[in-house]
Amino acid sequence: MNTRRLWPWMPQWWSEEGGRAISFGSDAHAPGALAHGFPEAVAMVEAFGFRAGARAQDLWRR
Repeated sequence: MNTRRLWPWMPQWWSEEGGRAISFGSDAHAPGALAHGFPEAVAMVEAFGFRAGARAQDLWRR
């Protein structure tokens, strides 16, 4: 999930296509942009049934 452009149709499409895992990226080109939009992205993917893994580096899964 690229948090630079938070398009709700992306996790919805992935979920409908049977996607089982998702990762996040901020596409940051400057330190201040790192992790921009992550809270919104988390809420978006959780709405489609994805949950965080046991460790921070794990993929989110359904």
